[in-house]
Formats: sequence, structure tokens, C-alpha cells
Amino acid sequence: PDTYDWTVGDRAPGNDGIWKVDIKSGEKELLTSFQDISKLLEEVKDIPQRANLYINHALSSRDCTRIYFFGRGNFRGKEQAVNEAFTMKSDGSDLKRVNYIGGHPEWYDETMLFGKKGGNVVKYNIELDETDSVLGRFDDPRGDLSLSANGEMFVNGWEESDDNSLRYHFVRLTDGAEIKSLPMDRGPHNGGEVRIDAAPRWNRAGNKVLIPGWVNGTRQLHVITVKGAVDGTAEEDINDGPTDAANT
Repeated sequence: PDTYDWTVGDRAPGNDGIWKVDIKSGEKELLTSFQDISKLLEEVKDIPQRANLYINHALSSRDCTRIYFFGRGNFRGKEQAVNEAFTMKSDGSDLKRVNYIGGHPEWYDETMLFGKKGGNVVKYNIELDETDSVLGRFDDPRGDLSLSANGEMFVNGWEESDDNSLRYHFVRLTDGAEIKSLPMDRGPHNGGEVRIDAAPRWNRAGNKVLIPGWVNGTRQLHVITVKGAVDGTAEEDINDGPTDAANT
């Protein structure tokens, strides 16, 4: 609270938005503003125009040539909620709306992202604004998708309401080998601003995933090690079962 905000009173300011910052020199450049985003929203008649806008889930593509993000406002179930997906080039040009493919998509390459369509995880081409191919059906693929740095391992995280747990579905893209993890307790924070989402994150080697959880009454971070994930020589390790392939 009370953090300085030079845009107070301006629903869609032209001097704030997505910035590119040189972390060494501190130099910064405004790539696109809330005003730019608002102008694109005006093209859609059913998008309300009175919400204060903000940006969420900004993702740089793997080759750093494009940025994907959500333009949002009054997001939490309110009548005037705004939740639109956008892409632009890394210099701020070619800003455009694209189809919504779930709340936590993941870049696959410079033009395609993994996202959700129905019960499937799909590859979505942002240049053509259409589905390119289907990876397969997953348990509740609403988001929390993650691709390893080498592009060989994919994981989908989801919440299991029956036992209030988080679970993870791993696929080795080189040969389709797959496995599901054991459950991880979410604790009491299964909703709201402090909820514990699945949020898997790969290490650089592509054989371990960092995940959140709830143990002994506190939030904890855990590591799932996926055997046979990198060299592809131990297919039986990734297919034998959760107790063998996933260690926390």
C-alpha cells in the first residue's frame, strides 16, 4: 500500500506499460503502453472500457524476438473484467491481440506456444493465430505448463480437488515417454492471492523440476528428479512409475 504511482487516476496511461531494462546500466525503454493496449481493446465491442488496466504473465520467446502477455483489468470475476492475450516483437512493434490459450502458456519456439484448447495441450502459432498441432490430452491443462531449456521435456501441473494436491504430468518429446508424479499437498492456500499453484520450473539441464508444496505446516520448495529425461537411454526409468521416476 501507498507505493508511489505516477499514473493514479489514469485508466490507460501512455507513459507506463511494458518496459525493457538493461540490468547492467539501468537504461530503460517503454516498449508498449497501456494506452496502446487500450486502443486495441476498443476494437472489440464486448470488451468493457472502464477497467483500470494492468499487465500479467509477460513471457519472452526463447530467441528473445517476441513477447506474449495478458492485458487485464477488474480480473477477479467482476462484471467488467478484461482478460485479453497479446503479442508483440521485442522492440515493441507489431502489437496485436491473439486468441486466449489458457492462463499460463509456454513458448515452444519463436512463433509457437504451448497452451490449452479444450482438454488438450496444443501448439499455437501466433503468426497465423491458429492451432498448429495437438500434443495430447492432459488432466486440467489450464496453465502451469513448462518446457525444459533443451526443448526435450514438457510438464503440465494441475490441482487435484479430491485431495487438495498438486500433480505433474511429464512427457519426453523426443519419443513420447510419459509419467505422472506422486501428489504434493497444497495446504490451506488453494485460492486467492496467496494460493499455491503448481508452477513447475525446469533446471537448465532438463532433468529436475522445482515445485511448491505444503509440509509440516509451512510452504516448502521441492525438487522432482526425472530419471532418463536427458539422454533418452533409460526409457524404463521414465515409464516405470511415479515412485521410481519422481523423487521429492
